[in-house]
Amino acid sequence: MLISVEPLSSEAAYAASLAFKAHRSRRALKDPKIPRPDFFIGGHAQAAGAAILTRDARFYRSYFPQVELITPETQP
Repeated sequence: MLISVEPLSSEAAYAASLAFKAHRSRRALKDPKIPRPDFFIGGHAQAAGAAILTRDARFYRSYFPQVELITPETQP
């Protein structure tokens, strides 16, 4: 496997912040004020036009609907 680490672009960080803001508006104010890493993963995938391999499709479809998901349900 070829794996590389890429910095979070400003576009990706902005997408993650918008998704986290939407999340905070849906949840109780007592929820954590620090975004889960999933928000940064989703923002990065959205900005890069990449797909996400996940078992948590509901989360990503809720906050990053335009990101392609690879899930157990989508595989033959």
